[in-house]
Amino acid sequence: MGLYIKKLGGGQVNSITGDFSYSVKEAYLIENGKITLPVNPKSFVGKASEILTKVELIGDDLKFKSVNCLKGGQLISCFAGSPTFLLNNLSFNY
Repeated sequence: MGLYIKKLGGGQVNSITGDFSYSVKEAYLIENGKITLPVNPKSFVGKASEILTKVELIGDDLKFKSVNCLKGGQLISCFAGSPTFLLNNLSFNY
């Protein structure tokens, strides 16, 4: 069983410790290799250095999009992107 996160919302990253937390906007269970029921975890949390050790597969579907970032009360346009990837043993808050 796994979890397919289709859409993340806003989040925070501590650039010193690598701790992060992102809200999950859309997610589904993966059962027997197929995406099935929608689920509603509130957030995806972790530490960047630990997440990198949990990468098992990386897709060839890299995409970027323009997003707004807020830091120190200032809003700027930036780009964010990632391919689809498979991680093992993650933490979610429900």
